[in-house]
Amino acid sequence: MARQATIALAAQRSLGLDLAEANADGTPEVPMPTVAIVDGAGIIRWIDVHPNYTTRTEVADIVDALKALI
Repeated sequence: MARQATIALAAQRSLGLDLAEANADGTPEVPMPTVAIVDGAGIIRWIDVHPNYTTRTEVADIVDALKALI
């Protein structure tokens, strides 16, 4: 995995991207799309995280999760 990260960082640099500079936490990581359903007490009741930044949660999955919590 470290080799893949090194290759990814090199590719980013070759494109003139400095994600560490752009990210609030100073890391070169690409954000992970995440949807969370949080109740009134602040407890996460459902979460869907995608390590691939090009993938998104399907609306039907969110609706099903909400229905399951009602």
